[in-house]
Amino acid sequence: MTADQFDYAARMQGALLGIVRDLLKDVATDGLPGDHHFYLTFDTNHDGVVMPTHLKERHPSSMTIVIQHQYWDLIVTDELFSLQLSFNGRQESLTIPYAALTSFVDPSVQFGLPLQENAPIKDIVDVSTAPIKAEPVDEPQVEEETVAEADEEEEEAVTDNVITLDRFRKT
Repeated sequence: MTADQFDYAARMQGALLGIVRDLLKDVATDGLPGDHHFYLTFDTNHDGVVMPTHLKERHPSSMTIVIQHQYWDLIVTDELFSLQLSFNGRQESLTIPYAALTSFVDPSVQFGLPLQENAPIKDIVDVSTAPIKAEPVDEPQVEEETVAEADEEEEEAVTDNVITLDRFRKT
């Protein structure tokens, strides 16, 4: 077997995070169009994550935030984004590096991206000869009083999306 000298997994991860960054830039500039809204799950222990202590205590390893109605001051840079969200009626500031993200979902169009830094490329893209099978992404459940809630089942559901490239190969 040939060593992965091109580091395809890292390149794929960078491309996926670039999609998220570009979408957030669009939202920061123009707002969310139509029914679009985002669920972003991130590792609360990742370097560069800044969040209030009481939220960190409630979400010691992972947290899902919702960008929909109650967000303010969305600032998007090349490496991270920051914003204010409402938690129990109180605005709280969060700073999240893209590298901390583990999933991105826009349930309004059943679109999701698995964002796992160390995932093998075969878990991101199936290059077998299996036919393309599109499956809808389930909308995660969110507590009514909070805008964020971590859920491991949600992460597993998002990572099950597989895209094969056989349809695009020249024969």
